Amino acid sequence: MAQTDSNTSIKEIGVDKYFRFQDGQIAKNPVELLHILPNLNPSVFDFHLNQNKNDFANWVEDVFNNHGLGKEMRSVTSKPELIAVLGKYFDKKEEEVPEQPQQEIEKKATEQHDKIENNNAAYESPETNNPAKEDIQVKSADSVGQPGPETVDNTDNSNTSNEQTSEVPPVKENTAKSAPKLDINRIDKIKESIHYPPIEKASYEQVLSPDSLAKMYEDTHSKLYSRCSELRKSGKDTRLAELMLMRIKPRIKLFRATLGKKDSHYVEQLIEDAREEINHINSLDENTPKEQNAEPTKEEM
Repeated sequence: MAQTDSNTSIKEIGVDKYFRFQDGQIAKNPVELLHILPNLNPSVFDFHLNQNKNDFANWVEDVFNNHGLGKEMRSVTSKPELIAVLGKYFDKKEEEVPEQPQQEIEKKATEQHDKIENNNAAYESPETNNPAKEDIQVKSADSVGQPGPETVDNTDNSNTSNEQTSEVPPVKENTAKSAPKLDINRIDKIKESIHYPPIEKASYEQVLSPDSLAKMYEDTHSKLYSRCSELRKSGKDTRLAELMLMRIKPRIKLFRATLGKKDSHYVEQLIEDAREEINHINSLDENTPKEQNAEPTKEEM
């Protein structure tokens, strides 16, 4: 007599052993199969169960080794019959679940509760019965470089703690005084003094492939955008340059689609205009501070 697997509904199997319906649905175990069957397309059901084969019964027997359930499933010829067989089988299995596991769970929970209560009682015991208190006081004295006696007097402890607390605040005050302050004005001056080299004009004449030309356009645009971002962080007005850069990216995409010379020349003109604007902003980095910091002459006064 073949053995029946009582854990058919919860047995874990590999992904390659899942039941895969013709319409793409997946069942990991017979319980999921039971849930899918009511809404399963009749044509899909007939594909898996007909006069020539019974894929559902084969799956239960081969994968879960449950020949008892497989035999009952093999005797059906319609979807309602198969649903009834599976439902009756799992209802019966729920009634056969023993109560011993539940009793063991309750027993373990009671033991755990008693253990927690005993621990709480140990923590709430009087401090006179706790020998670790003296050890803690002796260690605290050693940590400050003071000798700690084996038996500590209450009066000595209070004096020692007062001396320790009186020494701590000056250390914190000295630390706060020695902390450096952030000079925002100095940082702004450093930003203004930063000067970037001008971006040179790119040459596209020797580029033969359209894809290489488009890639060169994108690299130049990326380089201009990075320089524009650096100038903006240093406090420069880059709004016009940003607007000019925004027009370049769509035109590069258009050139990739058409590969036309007209679009190519237009992209190069936009890049050149943006380059000149960014170099102009970069040149103001030196001229502007001098004009602002120039002292008025006697004639102007």
